[in-house]
Amino acid sequence: MVVLNSPHNPTGLTFCDAQWEPLSATNTLVVNDEEYLTDFGRSVVQHVPGSCSVSSLSKVYGFPGLRLGWLVGPSDVVEKCVNYRRYTTISNSPLLEDLGLAVLRRRETYLAEYEQRLTDGWRVFREWATGHPQLQPLEPQGTPYAFCRVDLPATSSWQLCTELLDRERLLLMPGDVFGAPGHIRISYARPVDLLTDGLARLGRVVDALAGLELAELT
Repeated sequence: MVVLNSPHNPTGLTFCDAQWEPLSATNTLVVNDEEYLTDFGRSVVQHVPGSCSVSSLSKVYGFPGLRLGWLVGPSDVVEKCVNYRRYTTISNSPLLEDLGLAVLRRRETYLAEYEQRLTDGWRVFREWATGHPQLQPLEPQGTPYAFCRVDLPATSSWQLCTELLDRERLLLMPGDVFGAPGHIRISYARPVDLLTDGLARLGRVVDALAGLELAELT
């Protein structure tokens, strides 16, 4: 079995159609985490025969407390998963299932809100990033976060996030926790006023660290 994550956390990148093709020629069960996928026409199950898609109501819809999700795949795989689940959690709460159905009945509303949050947030973040070249983001492909390379030679991404937490009480994930030191993950899909405030805090710390490095060089 191969377990993938597309759209990907933390890089924000997404497989294109051609990148699924090599997996179609194998006898390996492909399971893709599609938590941030909104167009299921692009799902792995549309490209790799016999594959599985897993997702939930936690991210795009904003209901992690319901603890509900789904798996789409071959009937024999689904049945084995259902049978295994009977030995671990027995059943879902009927109340939570009803709430989950109520969310899915309004799916288009939630998706429109999510897409608008992505559009507004990326616009604000992109404009801010042009004035802070020390952070170089990968453009996200349908995810609510941007993965940024940190260009502060004397400061690690871990140190940047630590300074940010200490000075500004703002939490960012350093790339070190993903096995990618020298990067940070920024969640930009936030209300514009909240995002603007967070970016101002980040900017103050980045500018301060850049100034210290420049002073040391001179």
